[in-house]
Amino acid sequence: MWWRDTIPFGALQKRVESRGCEDEERTVQANAFQVAVAHDGPLAMDDLGWRFGIGPVAELPEGTVRLLGERATLAPEDVAGVHALIVLTPNLPLGRDFLAQTPDLSVIARFGVGFDRIDTAAASEHGVAVAITPAGPYRAVASGNVALLLSLAHRVSLKEGYLRRGDWAGAGAHLGIGLPGKTLGSVGLGRIARETFRLIEPFGMHHIAHDPFVAPEAAGGVELVGLNELAAQSDFIVVNCALNADTRGLLGADFFSHAKPGARLVNLARGPIIDEPALITAVREGKIAAIGLDVFATEPLPADSPLRELEEAIIAPHALAATDELVAGNGAGVLDAVRAVAAGEPPADLANPDVRASERLAERLARTPRATL
Repeated sequence: MWWRDTIPFGALQKRVESRGCEDEERTVQANAFQVAVAHDGPLAMDDLGWRFGIGPVAELPEGTVRLLGERATLAPEDVAGVHALIVLTPNLPLGRDFLAQTPDLSVIARFGVGFDRIDTAAASEHGVAVAITPAGPYRAVASGNVALLLSLAHRVSLKEGYLRRGDWAGAGAHLGIGLPGKTLGSVGLGRIARETFRLIEPFGMHHIAHDPFVAPEAAGGVELVGLNELAAQSDFIVVNCALNADTRGLLGADFFSHAKPGARLVNLARGPIIDEPALITAVREGKIAAIGLDVFATEPLPADSPLRELEEAIIAPHALAATDELVAGNGAGVLDAVRAVAAGEPPADLANPDVRASERLAERLARTPRATL
């Protein structure tokens, strides 16, 4: 049955309190719309607004919001009775066994677009919508791409090192490179890649991309090339594709063997898209001149990672795109997804769009208590 009474949370709470019956309050809360928020770092109720842009969740009645902070994994009992699970980190694995034991869950709402740790096929099989926020991060990630690209062009990391060592004059022997006429190659031509090209347009670079899912007539003026051809032509390479079975390790020794001498590489996408040992070898052998990485094969980056020793490497802790703009966009997308299931509807932006036709999702949504937030 799709229809349910929609009662604002505030009105529901007042109705319970006006009856003054403790047992009745427990019953209503047990039947209320339940939300869990999971993160791999510390998490407090105050964080939901300023850090993650989902302040309305913190305003839900006491007993209806569950904070699951500092979690490397989740167990089914962590979300027992939960209808909407908000996942703030891309690092939390949610596999088939977990999804098979969460009968009340209607949506997993990712704060971002990365969902490689979520078994979307199992989610569809069990009738769980996996929502993402494609409108949230694209501008922040694209501007992060440009920030690293410009930093590598001007050799910021190398020159800062001279200054910190007390060598004011030494950096002058290391020239940066101008961008006009240089080639920028993107691995992937989705929304983030297109925004990166748009932002870098004033610098007069030639734009190429590799994306087997984009037709030439839909490339928006970007030249489409093969992967190794992109390596051979690009002065700057930026990774803008999703992580999946086809792209894991996509940029490896063969790719780097085709790289144009002096090429620089930027990655704000996902670490495992690059074969990290092959990249380190390519940098040490001079095939790649410099790198800017915000993501890594293992996160947090191990203390003994050779990446920490490379002189012309800018490394950041998967946080370069963490701006107020990203928080607002991702937060709005998460809230839209939660509001949709609380109204008995599937979310708009799904990592598993096939679930829309799922009878199991329809059944879960029909059982989900109605609410507004």
